[in-house]
Amino acid sequence: DWTVSNASAPVVVGVDGSKASITAVKWAIDEAVSRDVPLRLVHVTHIEEQPAAPEDAFRLDVQYAEAALRAASAAVKATGKKPVTVETQILWGPPDTALIDESHGAAMVCVGSLGIGPIARKLLGSTAATLAEKASCPVAIIRTPHDAPAGDTDPIVVVVEDHPDNDSVIEHGMAEARLRKAPVLAVGV
Repeated sequence: DWTVSNASAPVVVGVDGSKASITAVKWAIDEAVSRDVPLRLVHVTHIEEQPAAPEDAFRLDVQYAEAALRAASAAVKATGKKPVTVETQILWGPPDTALIDESHGAAMVCVGSLGIGPIARKLLGSTAATLAEKASCPVAIIRTPHDAPAGDTDPIVVVVEDHPDNDSVIEHGMAEARLRKAPVLAVGV
């Protein structure tokens, strides 16, 4: 069910320090502004629990997470777009599980993706594919910009399935396409 009861639920972006995650952060700014909600940047460490982790691994992971979140916050400011409230947080555990947990209180979850391949896990990456399948809110998987001719707009891809709640998936995809003045590519599964 994609209904978020809190109208001020944030747009959550998974940040891992990669160029793909910065691209997702920049994409998500318009989404947060259009909904008038905060942009929540989260970095998920692979350490399961803070106290159980060796001190050096814990310290290095925290430093990397803080640096990734600072870079993502700086990227938001550098766009010069309409101001948006930015929240940051470090989460602990497997990335897919942490982002699925975040989806319960989010308006949308965004992640970046670098992959190109013939099947979803190769195309989207395992975290993105799992998130798209199991999240409790819409998920935006943002591909890193490619060498498209200037002026071309990448389509909003919507999966069309024979499920009762697929109408809301299509509605969200159409709303995104209108917001971004982009074409819609409907993919049957």
